[in-house]
Amino acid sequence: MSTRPTRDYNPRTDMLYVSCKSFYRFMDSECGLKGPEWVSEICHLTINFSQTDRGLSLPFALVRLASLETLSIVYLGLSRTFVYGTAIEPLEKDAELRRLTEEGLARISVTADSRYDTWADELPVRWATNGVDHLRGVRKRLDRECRPLELGDALPSWNHELQRLGIRFEARYFAPLTVGAKFHPIT
Repeated sequence: MSTRPTRDYNPRTDMLYVSCKSFYRFMDSECGLKGPEWVSEICHLTINFSQTDRGLSLPFALVRLASLETLSIVYLGLSRTFVYGTAIEPLEKDAELRRLTEEGLARISVTADSRYDTWADELPVRWATNGVDHLRGVRKRLDRECRPLELGDALPSWNHELQRLGIRFEARYFAPLTVGAKFHPIT
């Protein structure tokens, strides 16, 4: 994203953004059984909106993300309409991820109008929702796909009492880095 020099990544306080281009490599290699140890220390992971419905890559990766506290989804921006599956990349060389409030997320519209190819035929996929409902749907789907019945007891972030993932879900968007902005670790 940026070429400006920075300090070393700290998995406890820094947000790790996994772009569309590196999503599968990160999920399959770094989060795989033979991946590096630092992955288990990641507390704040951010993925692109278009990666929220990519099969079981994310649920299986959560097994290795033992310290995960926050999963952020990057949306296109404030008060926008965009098509489901759109890859969202920063428009500026130096960009920061800002949190979308629930009000801001409610102003985002997400639509789908495509065809899903099955062995028998193509099925039309058409729906529309707002950002709040989309984020709730992502959480609901991940809660369902990550149940101990599906993944066994290997998932460290599963809350048995609440019967759902014990992580926060947040919405974010790319914004130009403000002049004089200071780094603020997540606490």
